[in-house]
Amino acid sequence: MNTTLSQTTQPIKIPIWLILFIAALNGLVYVFLVPPWQHYDEPGNFEYVWLMANLNHKPEIGVYDQEMRREMAASMVEHNFFRGMNGLPNLISMNEGVWIGIAQLNDPPLYYFIASLPLRLLAHVDITLQLYLTRLVSWGLFLLTILIARFAAEVRRVGKRYYVQTPNRHFWIEPHLLTPLIHFLPKSWQKKLVRPFTL
Repeated sequence: MNTTLSQTTQPIKIPIWLILFIAALNGLVYVFLVPPWQHYDEPGNFEYVWLMANLNHKPEIGVYDQEMRREMAASMVEHNFFRGMNGLPNLISMNEGVWIGIAQLNDPPLYYFIASLPLRLLAHVDITLQLYLTRLVSWGLFLLTILIARFAAEVRRVGKRYYVQTPNRHFWIEPHLLTPLIHFLPKSWQKKLVRPFTL
């Protein structure tokens, strides 16, 4: 018996709630099961977020907080970040910054600003808990990315031709900085609010 597949096979339709549920579980596994500081650039990324939260502006390259670095390096030692490396960082150094890995301060600031928001409210908690809060922000942005991809796929599915553009001036989110309502403020206020977060 000879059978052929139909040329009009339908794609499998997976509900968005199921995709988000699986993605959420996958992200939470990373957030809570991977020990703190275990990716080579996580300490540098976290330092950028922490400085953004505590300085209230984009930190300049070379800026660091020695006390925070000591606390972070102690947490890194506690969670075996330096296992297999030649020695541990000097936690009592007064002349130079405690080594925590690769600095990320030359990266664009938008993600770091968003990730710094919960740290502004909970600056007094343990540094490792602050790292978990930062990971949860990344987890939320991961889920948002999936929703945006689903939206793009739906636009592509229903439209024979399509053109997606940024919203008009009356949309409530400013599309370049992803900030709500800032473009309705007077220009002088916009300049003061936006300047710390631009390159």
